[in-house]
Amino acid sequence: MAERRSGSLLLFLLVGLTLALPRASPASAETVSLAVNTPNYFPGFQELAAAYERENPGTRIELSLIPEGYGTWLRTRFAAGGDLVPDLFHVNFISGLVQEGGVRFLDEALDALNPHSGEPWADGFDRALLDRYAYNGRVYQIPLDAVEIGLVFNRDLLAAHGIDGVPEDWDGFLDACATLQDAGVTPLAIGGDAESFRVGQVAWLHRMLMDVYLRDLLPVVAAQPGDWDYVEATAHDPDGSDLLVPINTERALLAFREGRIDVRSDRFRSIHRRLGELLAFAQPGFLGTDGQNATRLFLQQKAAMGLMLSGEVLDLTRRETDAGASGAAGPVGFRWGVSWLPTIRGDPLALGAFRGVGGPAVVLSASDRGDAAHREAVIDFLRYITSPAGVQVLFDSALERGLPLNGLPAVDGVELPPALRDKLDAFEGNGFVKDLFLSLSADPEGVFEWRSGAQDFLAGRTTLDAFLAGYHASNLRAIDGVARQYHLDMDPRTEDLPRPPGGGGAWLFRLGPPAVGLGLLGFAGLGTWHAWRAGPGRRRPTVLAYALLTPTFALLIAFAWYPAALGLVLGFTDWRGGGSASFVGVDHFRRALDDPRLWSGLWNQLVLLGTAILKATVVPFLAAELLLTLRRRRVAHALRSAFLLPMLVPAVVVILLWKFVYDPNLGVLNVALRTVGLDALAANWLGDADTALAALVLMNAPWVGALGLLIYLAGLMDLPAGVHEAYRLESGSLWKRWWKVDFPLVRTQTRIMVVLTFILSLQDFQAILLMTDGGPGTATIIPALRMYHQAFRFGNFGYAAAIGTLLFVVILGLSLVNLRLLRERP
Repeated sequence: MAERRSGSLLLFLLVGLTLALPRASPASAETVSLAVNTPNYFPGFQELAAAYERENPGTRIELSLIPEGYGTWLRTRFAAGGDLVPDLFHVNFISGLVQEGGVRFLDEALDALNPHSGEPWADGFDRALLDRYAYNGRVYQIPLDAVEIGLVFNRDLLAAHGIDGVPEDWDGFLDACATLQDAGVTPLAIGGDAESFRVGQVAWLHRMLMDVYLRDLLPVVAAQPGDWDYVEATAHDPDGSDLLVPINTERALLAFREGRIDVRSDRFRSIHRRLGELLAFAQPGFLGTDGQNATRLFLQQKAAMGLMLSGEVLDLTRRETDAGASGAAGPVGFRWGVSWLPTIRGDPLALGAFRGVGGPAVVLSASDRGDAAHREAVIDFLRYITSPAGVQVLFDSALERGLPLNGLPAVDGVELPPALRDKLDAFEGNGFVKDLFLSLSADPEGVFEWRSGAQDFLAGRTTLDAFLAGYHASNLRAIDGVARQYHLDMDPRTEDLPRPPGGGGAWLFRLGPPAVGLGLLGFAGLGTWHAWRAGPGRRRPTVLAYALLTPTFALLIAFAWYPAALGLVLGFTDWRGGGSASFVGVDHFRRALDDPRLWSGLWNQLVLLGTAILKATVVPFLAAELLLTLRRRRVAHALRSAFLLPMLVPAVVVILLWKFVYDPNLGVLNVALRTVGLDALAANWLGDADTALAALVLMNAPWVGALGLLIYLAGLMDLPAGVHEAYRLESGSLWKRWWKVDFPLVRTQTRIMVVLTFILSLQDFQAILLMTDGGPGTATIIPALRMYHQAFRFGNFGYAAAIGTLLFVVILGLSLVNLRLLRERP
């Protein structure tokens, strides 16, 4: 025994000594972390990281690819702070970070020599792209490529109707669209779903139209002499680009508050009238079509023109070139071209031609953390990536693997194949808009309010006056929230110093380990008390039971109880994912009770809840009865397996398949109806407020849920055979037996399904998010989706937590009521 103890002690000492000794790997090596969300360029990033490590043995590159949920991932990293924050990242996925001081300004570094190109770093860029999203004249994003949007057109289809290309003026363009429409041809294919209104084709068109009608208002919101961010060298250029003119956010807010910018004015009315007259020539079911299916309509020659991003044009050109080189038929099969948007002439309110709305697509920013040596290593690797040789690797790597490009390289000296380069001429030389009035400055919730109102207006469900009045009211409501978010004192002359990210909110997350420790300590105390009370004979099993339960209990505290408690605490604070969390009492709960979006979503929730309970109980019960009625067991087992197979398909895949089924032009449902001569029944299922909610209800038909089927099968198979024999003597009706005998006897299973469906229905919003995002307008909004929007779309985590707390109370209360109503009766 003594030898065993001495051996164990020796092993313990050896392990401890091993851990204490310095590692063979260089402890002084700098680790630079790069987090990207661009799968097309990721192989190139991997090549660059490996090459840089070979050239710089003292630096290690930590590369991460986050293709989905990048903004949420990044926001949580900055909220936690410390080493979790990546050194290099895409800052355009998280709003407000530059205002809160989480991003490093790069002006001084840009003026210095780039050792990887031999020239000043800034000289390698198109200065307009470099300054596209400068903050108060200071650069914090380094572009890798540039993206733009333009008109693509079918030369053959236009020529067949006497139209020679895209007319250069707006009225001529509308006349050409009318000619095509009269001939039975869809003039324009464009996505009109929620995503298109938020960040897609309609959003881009809206921004370009606003620039046409509002660009002369830039001096109203630009920094003026005496303002803290005024730059004397910059000037408003209505015919070129205004990218270098710094906008003073406080002047923009004051202009809205004081009525100097009023979205109810004739200018804004003209913007939306122009948008409406253009979209009147879009494909049928415009509001229910996403951007990808709109592109398919153009490629299938079901539309004469379409809007296409520069990356789509490049990808289509590359595939045509590859097909031509191999002798195969190209992916298009008709002559096509790219054109810039026609100019609005003869309108006294229009201020000039359309300017470009694009700019840098993939940009990298550096976080402001680490010591001087670490910061220098980060900048050096960023210079390495954005050198001409570095960006050439990114582009060549993507092209070699058949991956798409986003547009032109933003770095000088990077070459593209001539066939690709020639297609991009229409995108260049158009200047750039200065984003001002899509919504109130820096307020993402305003984008949602505009989208909801614009969809209702374009669908004819509301008037232009009513839409703009609601748009105006939402802007006024947002002013105080924007000022709080960016710590503005509403004085344009004073610089409002940002608070460091994580400075006041990080404590909410750093309390996690102590909370888990305290919970485990309490659990250990409970175990000790129970072991003491158990007596000598039961003490050892009790201790063993608590020891085995400890890991599960720790996980429950860390990932269930603590987040729930954290959500409750956040409901009483104003926290936006970074910076400080200030206590606001019950303000968020008062706002929730007055929130029109929550109340408008309540009816939708009740409809979805009621139908979900019916689908979860009645249909699986009938399917289980039918399976048990079948005499041939092989057939019954085969059908049972068929009903269970959908469990193997990921829910997201099923949702996207149903979204395609409902597409108004290419979807299976409408195509099937037209094929059998039922054209009158074809509808814009997801784009019409009258059918969108019904389409969500009808999803997943015939609604034989695998879980419900298994639960009812188990309950029915457990029924005593004598019950059925006794009822057979009374009645020979199978239907009566099901409803009068079987269904009452599986009350327990029904109670389980009702409670589970009730909880899941109130919590689930995945299908609505992916299919309609609450639209069109607010036709399919529900409280859980409103909570998601507030947290991860608008950054109002405190208000979202308050909505979540209210949902928890409602779910808990009504679940208890359900259990009471459905409880077993003696």
